[in-house]
Amino acid sequence: MRFEEIPEEEWPTFCESFSRQHHGWLVTVSEADSAALDYDVQSALSGERVLEAEQPLQSVKLERNRRTAIFVEVGEDERRTFTVEDVRRLWRVWVGEAHEGVRVDDRKGRSLLVEFRAPAAPEALDGLAASER
Repeated sequence: MRFEEIPEEEWPTFCESFSRQHHGWLVTVSEADSAALDYDVQSALSGERVLEAEQPLQSVKLERNRRTAIFVEVGEDERRTFTVEDVRRLWRVWVGEAHEGVRVDDRKGRSLLVEFRAPAAPEALDGLAASER
């Protein structure tokens, strides 16, 4: 697993594109310590707290007011939104050449991780999920 930081000026485009490319993909949403992820990913992941498992991704939205916030919406019939307020950094998560998900760090030292059940390059998929037809 590796992290690719997204420059702040690209956050709006990244969130929109990420949502569009991965809408409907099954994800697990968890929380971990940002500093631990920077220094020892395996140890940090062993201490992560799962907030929601195996739910379809609906969207990743950016909102800029006085402070920047990112909203991650998951679920089908019963949707749940996870909010990261005062966003400090945004990362694309990779496994090899495939997207593994996204990581959002806040200024309090917490990271929200949105990880796909089955990482894959978006261009490797053909067709739409049943819910998208």
